[in-house]
Amino acid sequence: MIAKDVYGKIYPSGKTRSTADAFFVLENGQWYFVEFKNSKIDNSKLKYKVQLKAYENLHMLFDILYEMKELLEEMGCVENPIDFIRKNVIYILVCSEEKNIREAGYIRDAKRIKEQYVPGFLEELNSSIFKEAYVLTEENFRREFIESM
Repeated sequence: MIAKDVYGKIYPSGKTRSTADAFFVLENGQWYFVEFKNSKIDNSKLKYKVQLKAYENLHMLFDILYEMKELLEEMGCVENPIDFIRKNVIYILVCSEEKNIREAGYIRDAKRIKEQYVPGFLEELNSSIFKEAYVLTEENFRREFIESM
C-alpha cells in the first residue's frame, strides 16, 4: 500500500520500489518495516535481496519524508529525516524456524540475554542506517508483536 498509495501519488511517473511485506507504527513512535522469508536465510543471493529491499525501503522513506517535510516540521515530528530514521525505524527480517534451525538457536540465545540476533549481512543496516535491524522467527514475531498488542 505504501508503494502504490503513498509513494505512487508522490511519484506517479512509474518510479517503483520493492517494499517490505509489512509496515506499522506503534504508539511509542517506533516505525517497523517487516520482511517475511519462508526460506533459508544463509544463502548469499537471499542476503543480497534482503539488503537491497531494506535500502529500497530506506530510499522510499526518504522520498516520502522529504515530500512531507513542511507538514512534518509544522507538526514537530521530523527535523532531520536521517536522524529520525536512525532513532525510530526498525527493520525486522522474520524467518521460518524450521528452515533456519541454526539461526533460530542464535535468536533464542540472544533473547536469553535480552538482545536481538543480528546476522552479519544485517550489521551494516543496524544503527548506522536504521535504529535496529535484526532477525526473528515467526513465533518470536507473533509473541512480540501480535499477541502483545
